[in-house]
Amino acid sequence: MTEEAQAAPDLTVARGETPVSGSVWLKPERPGRANGSPLGRSQIVRAAIDLIDDEGIDALSMRKLAARLSVGVMSLYWHVDRKDDLLELVGDAIFGEMTLPDEPTGNWRADLSLVASETRAVFTRHPWLLRNIGHTSHQGPNFIRHAEFSFGSLTLAGVAPETMIAIVSAVDSYVFGCLVSRPVNANSSPSAHPLAEDDLAAMKHQFECVLARGHYPALTGLMGHFTAWVDDTGLEERNFRFGLACLLDGIAARLAVPPGPEGPDSATARSDRPIHAEAKSD
Repeated sequence: MTEEAQAAPDLTVARGETPVSGSVWLKPERPGRANGSPLGRSQIVRAAIDLIDDEGIDALSMRKLAARLSVGVMSLYWHVDRKDDLLELVGDAIFGEMTLPDEPTGNWRADLSLVASETRAVFTRHPWLLRNIGHTSHQGPNFIRHAEFSFGSLTLAGVAPETMIAIVSAVDSYVFGCLVSRPVNANSSPSAHPLAEDDLAAMKHQFECVLARGHYPALTGLMGHFTAWVDDTGLEERNFRFGLACLLDGIAARLAVPPGPEGPDSATARSDRPIHAEAKSD
């Protein structure tokens, strides 16, 4: 067993009193079958993650997963009713790889920065999850823990509920925007190696030819830095940190601004920045 597999998160799910159709989180986890097989839901989920990491999400099938585990397909269906449920479990397990404190620290900026960094880290390890993230219910224990930490930190800061949602949405949008702009190979994995020298030279030449067709002085002036940027392995990290700091600076500045006086534009101003819950008048 690999070290990563040994460190796999606890995949215990919430148990409802009765199974609910369509929600894997409200279906009780079944024990091992009577034949004595040690196979369980956590083992299935871990194997599914490894399979997708190795071969891509399109390669996942219950039959292929059963072969990897050396069991019959029906053994998988004993624990997971359908492939969509499996993907739901897989996504939540990956959210469980994030290292977050049990409780917010009381510093909302540090907390949201940590959430952003941890989210980026796990999606960088499993970039294929971006294709599936919008098709899950986000009701799993690890996703809820992730959301509770973010909103709990903003609650401690006294931020109004509607503003909390806007802040978390802005941070999430920034992180996922950075992730989707990363270079990927045909297997939906991050580029493992920098571009070859010949490829880099060809790309530079093609870009120069495109710029030569029009008047783009700003881009033309940047061409001298093109090669260094593409081959700089630390640039992506520095850009991410810079952009995140700018976003959090803006949020902090808005949180520090009290509600303005009533006036012709006051309704627009309030809807644009509902920072804290408005105090009730006497």
